[in-house]
Amino acid sequence: MRALSQREVEDIMSSLSEDQRSYIIKHTKQSKKSKWIETLAKKKGIVLSENMSLEVVEDKLDEWMLVDVLDGGYGNRPYECECGKSLRFQYIVYHKGDDKTYKLGETCFEHYTDLQPEVLKDILKGFHHVDLERDEILLKLKQKRYPDLTKYLVIDSIPAELKKQIQLLIPLSNSQLGNIQHLMNEHDLQIKRNEVYKGLTSQQLLVFNSLDSKEKVEVLTTISNRTGYLVDKEDAEMIGDPGIIQFASVHLPLLKRHIKIFKKFVEELERKEWEDAKERARAVDYATLIENHKYHFKKLLELENVMSPGLRQECEEMKQSIKSIKNGGTIDYESFSVILNNLLTALKI
Repeated sequence: MRALSQREVEDIMSSLSEDQRSYIIKHTKQSKKSKWIETLAKKKGIVLSENMSLEVVEDKLDEWMLVDVLDGGYGNRPYECECGKSLRFQYIVYHKGDDKTYKLGETCFEHYTDLQPEVLKDILKGFHHVDLERDEILLKLKQKRYPDLTKYLVIDSIPAELKKQIQLLIPLSNSQLGNIQHLMNEHDLQIKRNEVYKGLTSQQLLVFNSLDSKEKVEVLTTISNRTGYLVDKEDAEMIGDPGIIQFASVHLPLLKRHIKIFKKFVEELERKEWEDAKERARAVDYATLIENHKYHFKKLLELENVMSPGLRQECEEMKQSIKSIKNGGTIDYESFSVILNNLLTALKI
């Protein structure tokens, strides 16, 4: 979407309630502070986690911190940069090492903070994205094109700021909607899991309670979605894995780790069946051999006197194989067929 002009932002903001204006201003400042910290943390190789507060991250950074972003309002320039230039937007930054605060405009960032150009570029890019998200929310307010969001207030894990935004009847950005819908999906799924848990038998609970939290969620989700794979006890005992036998005995769907074992067992079984089939293909009894090739054998005997020494040797090997199977032995039928086909091709039979 396009960025709103400062006049457009001011016009829409002036139509809001005091609480709505205050929230959007505070949210925008906090978001820019987060972008500042994320960029500097990335520069220093600090991995940010969800449960890490901004204060903790600031302690780790030990350098420039964004304290505040001041807005003098459309058409006003009440603030002043360290260079003396009047400003509408003033960025107040603090250097922990020097214990000194600076009041700057965007153009003086690089000179005073000594941040690398690419880092400063990423920070300002982050600020721009924050402004775009704010503009998106303001446009939705102006055009009154947003759904009722109160249904999301049932979510236990909803962040406090997001909850306040909904309570103030401020629409969510598309990014925020995606995040809260994910939370809603998890909320609905948890309700289903709770219902599944209540339906477990005492025997199933004994097995269920022995699992770690991740596998407990897997079991409840699988049952809830009806995507589980059940095996009967007889098949489980054939596989021989204690875990699979335990789950089969109480009629619980297999875990992912069980399914890996199950698939490996099936693959091995199929491989063995294939080997057995090939072995059966190699074996043939005397009556079947004669019945299948009596015409070929007759022709070979008729042409034996005109065979070359090499062909006669192959014919002799074939005779020995026939004699062996007639006396109750076995032959490699696959190899026998190769010799026979060589003879038939060479003699044009």
